[in-house]
Amino acid sequence: MIILLALHVAGAVKHEISAEEGVLKRMLPGLFGQVKPPARRGHGFFTAFGGALAFFGIIAAAPLLKGTPETPPLTEPQLETSTEAGTATLVPNWDIDPATSEIRFSGIYEGNQFTGTFQDWTAAVHFDPDDLPGSVIEVQVKPGTAKTGNKLYDDSLKEGEWFDAETYPVAKVHLGKFEKTDDGYRAEATLLLKEHAASMPLNFHLTIDGDTATFDGKTVFSRKVLDLGQSSDPGGDWINDAVTVSVKGTATRK
Repeated sequence: MIILLALHVAGAVKHEISAEEGVLKRMLPGLFGQVKPPARRGHGFFTAFGGALAFFGIIAAAPLLKGTPETPPLTEPQLETSTEAGTATLVPNWDIDPATSEIRFSGIYEGNQFTGTFQDWTAAVHFDPDDLPGSVIEVQVKPGTAKTGNKLYDDSLKEGEWFDAETYPVAKVHLGKFEKTDDGYRAEATLLLKEHAASMPLNFHLTIDGDTATFDGKTVFSRKVLDLGQSSDPGGDWINDAVTVSVKGTATRK
Protein backbone atom coordinates (compact mmCIF):
# COMPACT_ATOMS: atom_id res chain seq x y z
CA MET A 1 0.00 0.00 0.00
CA ILE A 2 2.87 2.39 0.80
CA ILE A 3 4.50 1.74 -2.58
CA LEU A 4 1.19 2.28 -4.41
CA LEU A 5 0.59 5.50 -2.49
CA ALA A 6 4.07 6.76 -3.39
CA LEU A 7 3.46 5.98 -7.08
CA HIS A 8 0.09 7.73 -6.93
CA VAL A 9 1.62 10.85 -5.40
CA ALA A 10 4.46 10.75 -7.92
CA GLY A 11 1.94 10.55 -10.78
CA ALA A 12 0.02 13.53 -9.45
CA VAL A 13 3.23 15.55 -9.08
CA LYS A 14 4.24 14.59 -12.64
CA HIS A 15 0.95 15.96 -13.99
CA GLU A 16 1.29 19.07 -11.84
CA ILE A 17 4.70 20.03 -13.18
CA SER A 18 3.97 18.95 -16.77
CA ALA A 19 1.74 20.63 -19.33
CA GLU A 20 -1.35 19.63 -17.29
CA GLU A 21 -0.85 22.19 -14.58
CA GLY A 22 -3.22 22.42 -11.66
CA VAL A 23 -4.01 18.70 -11.28
CA LEU A 24 -3.42 18.68 -7.54
CA LYS A 25 -5.57 21.73 -7.03
CA ARG A 26 -8.39 20.28 -9.11
CA MET A 27 -8.32 17.22 -6.82
CA LEU A 28 -9.13 19.46 -3.83
CA PRO A 29 -11.19 22.36 -5.26
CA GLY A 30 -12.90 23.17 -1.98
CA LEU A 31 -9.58 23.67 -0.24
CA PHE A 32 -8.00 25.98 -2.79
CA GLY A 33 -11.13 27.51 -4.28
CA GLN A 34 -10.04 26.73 -7.83
CA VAL A 35 -11.65 24.24 -10.16
CA LYS A 36 -9.72 25.22 -13.26
CA PRO A 37 -5.94 25.09 -13.33
CA PRO A 38 -4.23 28.47 -13.02
CA ALA A 39 -2.13 29.91 -15.78
CA ARG A 40 0.99 29.46 -13.72
CA ARG A 41 1.98 27.45 -10.67
CA GLY A 42 1.18 29.21 -7.42
CA HIS A 43 1.50 28.52 -3.71
CA GLY A 44 -1.29 25.91 -3.93
CA PHE A 45 1.11 23.53 -5.58
CA PHE A 46 3.44 23.52 -2.59
CA THR A 47 0.55 23.21 -0.15
CA ALA A 48 -0.96 20.25 -2.00
CA PHE A 49 2.39 18.56 -2.51
CA GLY A 50 3.36 19.06 1.14
CA GLY A 51 0.00 17.70 2.28
CA ALA A 52 0.45 14.60 0.14
CA LEU A 53 3.92 14.02 1.58
CA ALA A 54 2.61 14.47 5.13
CA PHE A 55 -0.19 11.99 4.50
CA PHE A 56 2.32 9.53 3.05
CA GLY A 57 4.52 9.95 6.14
CA ILE A 58 1.61 9.22 8.47
CA ILE A 59 0.70 6.05 6.56
CA ALA A 60 4.32 4.86 6.54
CA ALA A 61 4.88 5.56 10.24
CA ALA A 62 1.62 4.06 11.53
CA PRO A 63 2.84 0.43 11.67
CA LEU A 64 6.04 1.55 13.43
CA LEU A 65 4.13 3.56 16.01
CA LYS A 66 1.72 0.71 16.62
CA GLY A 67 4.48 -1.84 17.16
CA THR A 68 4.33 -5.60 16.89
CA PRO A 69 2.22 -7.33 19.54
CA GLU A 70 4.05 -10.01 21.45
CA THR A 71 2.56 -13.29 22.58
CA PRO A 72 2.67 -13.32 26.38
CA PRO A 73 4.94 -16.00 27.83
CA LEU A 74 3.37 -19.07 29.32
CA THR A 75 3.14 -19.07 33.08
CA GLU A 76 2.75 -22.01 35.38
CA PRO A 77 -0.95 -22.96 35.24
CA GLN A 78 -3.00 -23.09 38.38
CA LEU A 79 -4.01 -26.56 39.51
CA GLU A 80 -7.52 -27.19 40.73
CA THR A 81 -9.25 -30.35 41.86
CA SER A 82 -12.76 -31.16 42.96
CA THR A 83 -13.31 -31.97 46.62
CA GLU A 84 -16.36 -32.48 48.78
CA ALA A 85 -16.12 -28.85 49.84
CA GLY A 86 -15.90 -27.58 46.28
CA THR A 87 -12.86 -26.64 44.19
CA ALA A 88 -9.49 -26.53 45.95
CA THR A 89 -6.23 -25.15 44.62
CA LEU A 90 -3.31 -27.57 44.62
CA VAL A 91 0.25 -26.44 45.10
CA PRO A 92 2.71 -28.04 42.62
CA ASN A 93 5.23 -30.24 44.44
CA TRP A 94 7.56 -30.98 41.49
CA ASP A 95 9.54 -28.73 39.12
CA ILE A 96 10.03 -30.05 35.58
CA ASP A 97 13.53 -29.43 34.20
CA PRO A 98 12.95 -27.99 30.69
CA ALA A 99 16.57 -28.60 29.67
CA THR A 100 16.22 -32.38 30.06
CA SER A 101 12.51 -32.77 29.29
CA GLU A 102 10.52 -32.80 26.06
CA ILE A 103 7.10 -33.26 24.54
CA ARG A 104 7.42 -35.07 21.20
CA PHE A 105 4.91 -35.92 18.48
CA SER A 106 5.34 -38.39 15.64
CA GLY A 107 3.38 -39.90 12.77
CA ILE A 108 3.60 -41.41 9.30
CA TYR A 109 3.66 -39.30 6.12
CA GLU A 110 3.69 -41.09 2.76
CA GLY A 111 4.99 -44.22 4.45
CA ASN A 112 7.85 -42.42 6.22
CA GLN A 113 7.97 -41.52 9.88
CA PHE A 114 8.24 -37.89 10.91
CA THR A 115 8.75 -36.48 14.37
CA GLY A 116 9.04 -33.14 16.11
CA THR A 117 9.05 -31.40 19.48
CA PHE A 118 7.34 -28.37 21.01
CA GLN A 119 9.83 -25.69 21.97
CA ASP A 120 7.65 -23.71 24.38
CA TRP A 121 5.57 -25.38 27.10
CA THR A 122 5.06 -25.35 30.85
CA ALA A 123 3.80 -27.93 33.32
CA ALA A 124 2.46 -27.68 36.85
CA VAL A 125 2.82 -31.02 38.64
CA HIS A 126 1.23 -32.23 41.85
CA PHE A 127 2.03 -35.93 42.04
CA ASP A 128 2.19 -38.24 45.04
CA PRO A 129 2.54 -42.03 44.57
CA ASP A 130 0.78 -42.46 47.92
CA ASP A 131 -2.12 -40.21 46.90
CA LEU A 132 -2.89 -40.98 43.26
CA PRO A 133 -6.52 -39.75 43.45
CA GLY A 134 -5.22 -36.34 44.53
CA SER A 135 -2.51 -36.16 41.85
CA VAL A 136 -3.00 -33.72 38.98
CA ILE A 137 -0.80 -32.39 36.17
CA GLU A 138 -1.66 -29.39 33.99
CA VAL A 139 0.35 -28.65 30.84
CA GLN A 140 0.20 -25.65 28.52
CA VAL A 141 1.80 -25.91 25.07
CA LYS A 142 2.32 -23.35 22.31
CA PRO A 143 1.59 -25.39 19.15
CA GLY A 144 3.15 -22.72 16.95
CA THR A 145 6.58 -23.61 18.37
CA ALA A 146 6.53 -27.13 16.87
CA LYS A 147 9.84 -28.02 15.21
CA THR A 148 10.36 -31.03 12.95
CA GLY A 149 13.62 -30.10 11.24
CA ASN A 150 11.69 -29.51 8.00
CA LYS A 151 10.68 -25.89 7.27
CA LEU A 152 7.78 -26.95 5.04
CA TYR A 153 6.34 -29.09 7.83
CA ASP A 154 6.93 -26.41 10.48
CA ASP A 155 5.21 -23.70 8.42
CA SER A 156 2.30 -25.99 7.48
CA LEU A 157 1.65 -26.99 11.09
CA LYS A 158 1.02 -23.34 12.02
CA GLU A 159 -1.74 -22.98 9.41
CA GLY A 160 -5.49 -23.03 9.95
CA GLU A 161 -6.30 -26.65 9.15
CA TRP A 162 -3.56 -27.88 11.47
CA PHE A 163 -2.70 -26.12 14.74
CA ASP A 164 -4.08 -22.71 13.66
CA ALA A 165 -1.51 -21.18 15.99
CA GLU A 166 -2.59 -17.59 15.34
CA THR A 167 -6.18 -18.20 16.47
CA TYR A 168 -5.36 -20.76 19.16
CA PRO A 169 -1.88 -19.96 20.50
CA VAL A 170 -2.14 -22.32 23.50
CA ALA A 171 -3.16 -25.97 23.80
CA LYS A 172 -3.93 -27.47 27.19
CA VAL A 173 -3.43 -30.96 28.57
CA HIS A 174 -4.96 -32.23 31.80
CA LEU A 175 -3.65 -35.41 33.41
CA GLY A 176 -5.79 -37.01 36.09
CA LYS A 177 -7.28 -40.30 37.28
CA PHE A 178 -3.84 -41.75 38.02
CA GLU A 179 -3.56 -45.43 38.81
CA LYS A 180 -0.79 -47.98 39.38
CA THR A 181 -0.13 -50.62 36.72
CA ASP A 182 2.07 -53.71 36.58
CA ASP A 183 4.98 -51.83 35.02
CA GLY A 184 4.35 -48.22 36.00
CA TYR A 185 1.42 -45.81 36.05
CA ARG A 186 -1.50 -44.77 33.90
CA ALA A 187 -3.29 -41.42 33.70
CA GLU A 188 -6.14 -40.05 31.64
CA ALA A 189 -4.74 -37.38 29.29
CA THR A 190 -7.31 -34.85 28.06
CA LEU A 191 -6.04 -32.60 25.28
CA LEU A 192 -7.85 -29.37 24.38
CA LEU A 193 -6.74 -28.14 20.95
CA LYS A 194 -8.64 -25.62 18.79
CA GLU A 195 -11.74 -26.07 20.97
CA HIS A 196 -11.67 -29.83 20.33
CA ALA A 197 -11.13 -32.12 23.31
CA ALA A 198 -9.93 -35.73 23.27
CA SER A 199 -9.12 -38.06 26.16
CA MET A 200 -6.76 -41.02 25.93
CA PRO A 201 -4.86 -43.15 28.47
CA LEU A 202 -1.21 -42.21 28.94
CA ASN A 203 1.03 -44.99 30.27
CA PHE A 204 4.31 -43.91 31.83
CA HIS A 205 7.25 -45.13 33.86
CA LEU A 206 8.44 -43.18 36.87
CA THR A 207 11.55 -43.55 39.01
CA ILE A 208 11.96 -41.44 42.13
CA ASP A 209 15.43 -41.24 43.68
CA GLY A 210 15.35 -38.91 46.65
CA ASP A 211 14.26 -35.51 45.35
CA THR A 212 14.82 -36.37 41.68
CA ALA A 213 12.31 -38.11 39.41
CA THR A 214 12.76 -39.42 35.87
CA PHE A 215 9.77 -40.22 33.68
CA ASP A 216 8.78 -41.31 30.20
CA GLY A 217 5.42 -42.16 28.68
CA LYS A 218 3.28 -42.00 25.57
CA THR A 219 -0.24 -41.89 24.24
CA VAL A 220 -1.94 -41.81 20.82
CA PHE A 221 -4.45 -39.23 19.57
CA SER A 222 -6.61 -39.16 16.44
CA ARG A 223 -6.15 -36.34 13.91
CA LYS A 224 -9.81 -36.56 12.97
CA VAL A 225 -11.04 -36.10 16.53
CA LEU A 226 -8.80 -33.06 16.96
CA ASP A 227 -9.67 -31.61 13.51
CA LEU A 228 -6.06 -31.70 12.26
CA GLY A 229 -5.49 -31.73 8.50
CA GLN A 230 -9.11 -32.52 7.72
CA SER A 231 -9.33 -30.16 4.73
CA SER A 232 -6.51 -31.63 2.66
CA ASP A 233 -6.34 -35.21 3.98
CA PRO A 234 -9.52 -36.25 5.84
CA GLY A 235 -9.14 -39.92 4.89
CA GLY A 236 -5.55 -40.27 6.02
CA ASP A 237 -4.33 -41.04 2.49
CA TRP A 238 -1.13 -39.06 3.01
CA ILE A 239 -0.74 -38.80 6.76
CA ASN A 240 -1.86 -41.52 9.17
CA ASP A 241 -4.73 -40.58 11.45
CA ALA A 242 -2.86 -41.74 14.56
CA VAL A 243 -0.44 -39.26 16.11
CA THR A 244 1.79 -40.46 18.93
CA VAL A 245 2.63 -38.02 21.72
CA SER A 246 5.48 -38.97 24.03
CA VAL A 247 6.95 -37.26 27.07
CA LYS A 248 10.18 -37.77 28.95
CA GLY A 249 12.40 -35.87 31.30
CA THR A 250 13.37 -35.18 34.86
CA ALA A 251 11.80 -33.31 37.76
CA THR A 252 12.96 -32.05 41.14
CA ARG A 253 10.89 -32.13 44.29
CA LYS A 254 9.93 -28.66 45.53
